[in-house]
Amino acid sequence: LRQKRSCITMSKNVLIVDSGLKNLGGHNFSYTRAVQSALEQKGFAVTVLANRNLSGDLVRNTGYHPVFSFGAYDYPLGVSKLRDLQYLYAQSVIYSYELDHAFRHLVKDEQALIFCHTVNDFELIGWHRFLSRRRLSGKLVVLMRYTPRFQSCGWLKRKIHPYWRIRPHYLNSLHSRMKGNFVLVTDSEPLTEDYATIFSAPIITLPIPISEYILSAERQDFPSDGVCARYRLEPTDRIRLGYVGDAREAKGFPLLPGLVQQI
Repeated sequence: LRQKRSCITMSKNVLIVDSGLKNLGGHNFSYTRAVQSALEQKGFAVTVLANRNLSGDLVRNTGYHPVFSFGAYDYPLGVSKLRDLQYLYAQSVIYSYELDHAFRHLVKDEQALIFCHTVNDFELIGWHRFLSRRRLSGKLVVLMRYTPRFQSCGWLKRKIHPYWRIRPHYLNSLHSRMKGNFVLVTDSEPLTEDYATIFSAPIITLPIPISEYILSAERQDFPSDGVCARYRLEPTDRIRLGYVGDAREAKGFPLLPGLVQQI
């Protein structure tokens, strides 16, 4: 047992699990790349598990493994509340099987850390199913990036509502099952404060990394030679505003005009 613990402690392997990584769109690729780069600079060997729809060029260029049939953005079909719930749990079964296959055939060495980011509900259930059959060698770190606002709902709803109870139940179950080797993280203090109402252990806040993979993210129609060159922006001493993300209300896009007026 002592020898095994020593081996785990000395492991320099990290696994990043990003089920939503399908292409260069969104933040998944740049975020995974930024985390991977930071870990590799520390001397870790990083393996990345991505979505099965990851393009062949990206697979060849990155060495990432296309594993998952469903990603974090593959929501139930909206048929009915009951059938959508059944769909979500069916997704979790497939996800757990694919995790098991990946760990049997792609992730054979001891891992110091398994980092699973931008997680959806079916993934939490899938990890719980997977860990009921298999033990992990290192710490499992799960990054939650949005919340239904648990502070706004009652205790009873968080306990028995079939949708609201998923995250409180499975996050705490994962922590209990892994006996201290499970870490919940968010990317902002407001998120951390909200999850603290439903999670019984400390939560870590990891701000979104702004690195060269964000500022010079590879695009199919532009060379990766920087934001100014990509969008043909002339040098200026004026304040320059940038917006990272899709033009959606949930990302704060409608707030931009008011922000510009206040400058």
